[in-house]
Amino acid sequence: MQRATPIRSGWLVLAILAGIAQMAAAGLITDTGAIPSPFSPNADGVYDSTAVFYTLSDTATVIVSVADSAASEILILWAGDENPGEYRHWWDGSEEREVVPDGDYFFLIQAIPHGGGSEYAEIPVAVDTEAPIISGESAVPNRFTPDGDGVADSVAVSFSVDYTGGGGQVSVCVRDLDGEEVDELFSSVGAESVLVHWDGIHSDGTESPDALYSVGIEARDPAGNVSQAELLIDLDLHAPYLGVVFPDSTLTEVRVNDTLAIVNGWAYDRAGVTSIELSLDQVDWDEISFSGPDTVWWDHTLTCTDCVPDSSDGTLSVYVRAHDGVATIDGEGHVNSSGSTPPVLSFVVTFDVAGPFHDESTIQDDDNTYFPGQTITIRSEWDDDGYDVEADFSAVDSNFDPEDVQVSNSVTGRYTVSYTVSSNAMTPVPLAFVRITATDHFERSLADSSVTVILLTGSGEPSELSVDRNFFNPAEGDVLEVNLGSYTGEIVIEVFNMTGSLVRRLEASDAQSVTWNGRNDGDQLVASGVYFLSIVTDEGNAVRKVAVIK
Repeated sequence: MQRATPIRSGWLVLAILAGIAQMAAAGLITDTGAIPSPFSPNADGVYDSTAVFYTLSDTATVIVSVADSAASEILILWAGDENPGEYRHWWDGSEEREVVPDGDYFFLIQAIPHGGGSEYAEIPVAVDTEAPIISGESAVPNRFTPDGDGVADSVAVSFSVDYTGGGGQVSVCVRDLDGEEVDELFSSVGAESVLVHWDGIHSDGTESPDALYSVGIEARDPAGNVSQAELLIDLDLHAPYLGVVFPDSTLTEVRVNDTLAIVNGWAYDRAGVTSIELSLDQVDWDEISFSGPDTVWWDHTLTCTDCVPDSSDGTLSVYVRAHDGVATIDGEGHVNSSGSTPPVLSFVVTFDVAGPFHDESTIQDDDNTYFPGQTITIRSEWDDDGYDVEADFSAVDSNFDPEDVQVSNSVTGRYTVSYTVSSNAMTPVPLAFVRITATDHFERSLADSSVTVILLTGSGEPSELSVDRNFFNPAEGDVLEVNLGSYTGEIVIEVFNMTGSLVRRLEASDAQSVTWNGRNDGDQLVASGVYFLSIVTDEGNAVRKVAVIK
C-alpha cells in the first residue's frame, strides 16, 4: 500500500466529517492489529518498524494516524479512499524524521463510507529501543576440573536480567575461542534470575577437551533489542605438559662425556605449575618448587656413581612429573602419572665416559672363503648402539670402494656389515684382513676389530685335495698331512695365523703329500689357535682351516 506523508490536520478533518455524518453500521473496520508490537526503531535491522493492519468491508475514506498515550495525535500515516479489502500501513517510529521516545502509542483508524456515517478503531503499539540490562554475571570457579573428586567439578554461571519493556528470551551457551558453539546450557522466556552449571559434558555424553571457553549470555526483549555478556572459563582436567631439552637434537637421549650431567626441561599448564619432581625409580622424588607461573624451566644435576672414566660408561633412566595449581581434594593439583594425559615424562641419560669397546667380529660363513662377485657378511659386536661403523675391504678387493659397504644396526650393539667383492678383484695374497672401525658421538674411534677373509682367484683346487684332520697337537708329535692324490706337480703351502701373519712356508715338487709339524719358520712350536693353510698348485688354489691344540 502507498505510504502517505504525515498530515498534521487529521483531527480537524475527522471533526468536520463527524459533524456531517451519522455513525456507520458496525463491522466496517475489522481484523485490526499491529505487528510487531513492541518494536524498536533503532536501525539495528530487527523490528525497526511496525505495521498497522485492518480489513475494510465497504468503500470508504480512511484516515490512519498515530497518537501518543495522552491521545494527542502526532502524525497522520494515511488519508484517502479505499475499496473493500485488507490494508497495511507502516510506521518507522519517527515524527518529523526524529524517532519518538519509548512508550505506548496508538494507531487511530477512522473510516467514512460514501453513504454517510463513520467508524473508529484504536490499535495500541509500543515503542521500545532500550535493550535488557544484564547484571551480576559471574562464573565460579572460572577454572574448574570435572574429575569427579567433589572439588570444582563444574562451573556455576549466574546473572540477572532487567527488561525495561517487558519479558523476553534468555539463552546461555558455551563457545570455544573460535566462536563455535560447544554446548547450550539454558534457554527460557521471561527469566529474570539465572543460575546454571556446566560440567564439561555434552548432552550426548562426550567430554570437552581441556581449553579456554567463553560463556555467552544473551537477553532479547520482544522488540528485538539484544544485550550480550561473555565470561571466560577454563576447563582443566589434565596434568601439566612436560618436555626435556636434548643437547643434541639428533639424539633421543641426553648424552655427556662426563660423570656429571645437567638435565633441563620445561612444564606448562594454564593453571600454573607449582612443582617439578624428578626420580630415578619412580619411588623417591626430588622436588623443585615454583610460584605457579604457567610455564616453568627446570634443571637438575645427575651423577653417575658406576662410571669409570675411559673404561666403563653408565646409563640412568630419569622420570619427570609436575603438579599444577588447580583445586583438587588432596590439595596437590593434577599430577602426571603413568595413566594421566600427558603421562610421566621419561628419558635416558648416558654418561659416555669411554670410547667404543669391541666384543667380537665374525664372518657369517663357515670357511671365510669367497670368490670375486660374492658378498661378504660380517657381524661386528660393540658395547653400544649409535656408533658410526666403517669397514675397510681394500686388502680383499683391489677395486674396493667404501661407498659399497652396507652397515645396519638391528640389535643393541650388534652391527651387520656387508660388501660384495668386485668381479675382477685381485689380491697379493689369498688371506687378507677386513678392518672394522667404530666412532662414537664424541669422535672417539676404535679400529682394533678385524676379521680374516680368504679370497680365491684361481681356477679351482685340485680335485683330490684333502687334509687328514681339522685339529692336532704338535706338542705330542702330531703332524698335519695335506694329500694331493694323483697330483705330482709343484705345490706351495703357506700357513697364516688369525691375524694374517705368515707362520710357515712349505714347498714341494712331484710329491703327493706335504706335512706340517706345527712349527714356524724358526722351528718353534706355534701357539694354540686357528690357522689357515693357503694351498697353491698348478691346478688351482685352496684354503683350509685347522686348529692347533696343546
